[in-house]
Amino acid sequence: MSTARIFPSLLLLLGACPIIGGDDPPATGDPGTTEVPSTSGEETAPTGIFTSTDAPTTAAHDTGDTMTEPIGTIGDESSTGEPEPPAVCGDDVVSGDEECDGDMFGCITDLCELNPAVFFSGASYFAEELGGGPGGMQGADDLCNLQAAQGGLPGLYKAWLSTEKSSPARRFVHSPGRSYLMYAQQQIVASSFEDLVTGKGVYGIDEDAVGNVYEPSFVQAWTATGPDGRRAVGGTTCTDWTVSAFGDVAIGLIGSHDPVDWTNWSSGPGGRQVGGECSDRFPIYCFRQSEVCEEVACVATRAACEDVGKDPNCLPGFCESSPCTACGAALALCDNNGVDCPVTEELCAQIKADETCGC
Repeated sequence: MSTARIFPSLLLLLGACPIIGGDDPPATGDPGTTEVPSTSGEETAPTGIFTSTDAPTTAAHDTGDTMTEPIGTIGDESSTGEPEPPAVCGDDVVSGDEECDGDMFGCITDLCELNPAVFFSGASYFAEELGGGPGGMQGADDLCNLQAAQGGLPGLYKAWLSTEKSSPARRFVHSPGRSYLMYAQQQIVASSFEDLVTGKGVYGIDEDAVGNVYEPSFVQAWTATGPDGRRAVGGTTCTDWTVSAFGDVAIGLIGSHDPVDWTNWSSGPGGRQVGGECSDRFPIYCFRQSEVCEEVACVATRAACEDVGKDPNCLPGFCESSPCTACGAALALCDNNGVDCPVTEELCAQIKADETCGC
C-alpha cells in the first residue's frame, strides 16, 4: 500500500487558545496561527488526523498541500444503501469497528487496531484547570480526550501528570506489545511503556492532536513527573492541580529527545532541574490508554497493593478473573487498611462506566 493512503489532511482548528508559558512555537507551515480546540464545551466536528468516515491517509502538513484518499467508510450501510458486508481484518478496507486495515503506519495488522497515539495539547492551561475526579487529574484527562476527538484520534486518553499519590507509572495501562506513536509525522515515541520510562524511547513529542507539528523553542509542558513515570522528586503538584499560585513544579521540554528533559527538564546551570511556577500556563502531554477491562483492572489491583504498602502482586489471581471482581478486591483492600487509594478509585470508576465490562 502506498504512503498516500495513511493519513488525511491536517486541518487547523478554530476557537482555540494559543500556547503561553515560554516562547510561542509556530505550527510548521503556519507560523502565525498556533491554535487548538476550544475548551468551551461547544461541539466541533473532528478535522484532524483521523475521522469517522476516512481511513488513515497522508498529508503534506508542512506545506498545506493535502493528499486525501479515503479507503473505507465506517457505518452500517454503503453509499448505495446496501448493508455493508462484515468487516474482514486483512482485506485492506477499513470497515465496521476497525481502526485500520492492512499495511498502514501504526496498524496492528492481526487486530486492525492502531497503536496508541501520543500528542501534546498545544493549548496552555492554568494548573487549577487540570485537577478533579478520583485520581486527581480529571480535568487534564478531559482536555486530552476533547482534543483527541477534535483531531479524530480514536480511543481513551490520559494526561502525563502526577499528583501526590498518583502518576503515569501507576495509572497508565502498560499494554505489552504496543508502541506510542505520533501519527502525522509517522514517528515512534517509544516501543513500549517500559521503554518510555527506562530511557529507551525516541521521545520528541512536538505534534498536536490534529497533526500540526511545532518548532519548539524551549516550550514547556506541565508534568510533575520524572523520567521513570513517577512523581518527580522535589517540587509540588500545585496542590494536585487545584491551585494556580506560587510553587516550583517539574516541567517537560516540548520536542526534546532527551530521556530526561522531555518530562523533567534538567538543562539549567550545572544540570539543575528547571521548574515552573503553579501560576504559569503550560500545555500537557496526552497518551492513549488501553480500554481492555481486564488490563485496567490489573493496574487497579497493583496500585491498591502499593498504596497499602504491600507487594504490587498482593492480589494474585484477580487479574485473571472478571474486572469487576478484581476492582472490588482492590477497593476492599484499601478500605480494610484504612487507606485512600485514588488510583484504584479512578480506574474502577472507568471500568464501571464501561458497558462492555459488564459490571
